[in-house]
Amino acid sequence: MASNKTSSAGEGQTSKRKQDVPADERAKNKKVTKYCCVPQCTNYAVEGMRFHKFPQDPKTRQAWIVALKMGKEVTDHDWVCAGHFLQSDYLPQG
Repeated sequence: MASNKTSSAGEGQTSKRKQDVPADERAKNKKVTKYCCVPQCTNYAVEGMRFHKFPQDPKTRQAWIVALKMGKEVTDHDWVCAGHFLQSDYLPQG
């Protein structure tokens, strides 16, 4: 259970409350964290972790959904982490 206590800023420091910061500034500073949408996967974006969007091609997209055993509707905002791919799944670079 969350505590109702609040921490106060140290002497000489000020803290900003959400309502004290303009909405456009909050939106600019907000960081979006990518996380893997595959069931039972807990990976999220950290440096070095690659993420992939579902393909737009309906046949390829459906192949991914089946292979990943999604069990839920996939949206254009869903990401899949590199942990679900083999090195051979990637095209050679060069």
